[in-house]
Amino acid sequence: MIKLIIFDLWNTLCYRESYTSSAIRELEKAFKIKRPHEEVIKIFEKVVQTKIWETEYDAYSELLRELGINPTKDNVLKVISIRSKAETHIVLYDFVVPLITQLKKQKIKIGIITNSSMFIRGVLEKETKLLKHIDYPLFSYELGTIKPDPILYLEMQRISGVSNPSEIIMIGDNPFDDVYPALDLGINAIHFTGDYKKLKKELKKFKIIVE
Repeated sequence: MIKLIIFDLWNTLCYRESYTSSAIRELEKAFKIKRPHEEVIKIFEKVVQTKIWETEYDAYSELLRELGINPTKDNVLKVISIRSKAETHIVLYDFVVPLITQLKKQKIKIGIITNSSMFIRGVLEKETKLLKHIDYPLFSYELGTIKPDPILYLEMQRISGVSNPSEIIMIGDNPFDDVYPALDLGINAIHFTGDYKKLKKELKKFKIIVE
């Protein structure tokens, strides 16, 4: 019996409505960064999304240093501008609230594990009200580490009180951050590809019926 379903956040529960280009790619373009895209993503996550910062200025100054870029005032403000565009106009997929409501009626607790900065949390609360539907929101900055670190999944088990991994499902769009780490811990996992009909079929395999 499934007692807890954990969701990834980005591209699983919500998306950025008005920001069509990746903020990381905009950053790479603005500063002519030649490193591999995935490497820049991980640097961003490890620097910005794993710490409680005093200010955005401090966070993005450190990011530029890690990328080997001089953190001048102009450069830092440029990064803040790029990120500000990415961290506004967050929209939930239409299926999200109805799905969570149905799951809760079946006595299933809901968690989130997300690689996200402290700055995004306030925007998320303001623009979507998503977190009021979540029993156990877990952000990477709170633990000082990012997925796929198993510490995040183990902490979710601790705070939810669901110690048996066979009673948990992780749902996310990234196989390497969401699916494989969960499976390694014995947690059930569903790779979400954006197809809600397929997600319903996958949930049905666990005897969870949703509309």
